Amino acid sequence: MNLGCPVLMYNGTTKNPDQLQVDDILMSDQQKPVSVIAINERQYNIFKLTQKGGKRLKFNLPGNAKIRLKKYDAQIKKFLTVEINVDVFKYLSLNQLREYYLYKQEEISFIKTKLPIPPYELGRKSLSDPLNSIDFLSISQKDYLKKFYHDNKFTFPKDYIYAPIDDRKLFFCGIIDAYAFTNQSIKCFQIMASNNDYLNDIERISNSLGFVTDVKKNKLIIKGNFTAMPLLKHAGFVSSISKSYYQFDIKYIGKMRYKGICTNLNNNFLAANGIVLPSVPAT
Repeated sequence: MNLGCPVLMYNGTTKNPDQLQVDDILMSDQQKPVSVIAINERQYNIFKLTQKGGKRLKFNLPGNAKIRLKKYDAQIKKFLTVEINVDVFKYLSLNQLREYYLYKQEEISFIKTKLPIPPYELGRKSLSDPLNSIDFLSISQKDYLKKFYHDNKFTFPKDYIYAPIDDRKLFFCGIIDAYAFTNQSIKCFQIMASNNDYLNDIERISNSLGFVTDVKKNKLIIKGNFTAMPLLKHAGFVSSISKSYYQFDIKYIGKMRYKGICTNLNNNFLAANGIVLPSVPAT
């Protein structure tokens, strides 16, 4: 709890957190007496999220809250959704914080390779049968594609999944233009596919380009800022949703003292203004 937040005692008086002692009797949220059995004091980092556009938000959530962040796993080359307690987040250093991606994903660069087929064209045919649907393929290009057919189904070449950013954007845009449909209500693209391997590969490409994704059954949801994407079919939709996408810069602004109050039976207690405050673990 914040040190500037007075708490309600069972006798009707109030005390600042700095004045509390073990065995003090507080008012529980059930209007019953609860005893203070331990007091923990810590310092934690405070960050300010500055939304591009000027609005500033102070990042200071309750200690018992959980937040979900995107973190890039370099071993599997994929963004993972991780859930951590805010108490843990508060003690991350600024360098550790940069490992996480709050609202703002970052592009990942991979090794430059020569791609035998134009990435946009392959993207447009990647969920169907590119070997038989792309016009004017040379013998060497056909031989290249044949290597990625398994059980008569085409799989994404790793050269395209981990291609340089510009080529990956074109491959991604070919997929979006050919197979995605728009969702105006939640401002995103959605792709349906019965093959989860396809969706996992598209999600991997999307994450590496800075987009936030969510897979639900056979549907992939892709959110983010598409204004830098060379989309053709969906250019109008991208223009319409660009104003609804926000990015935040993170700035470290210092440390704040935090006092955790542990009560018997871990009962919640009341602040002087009536807000319910949680009991914290004794250690």
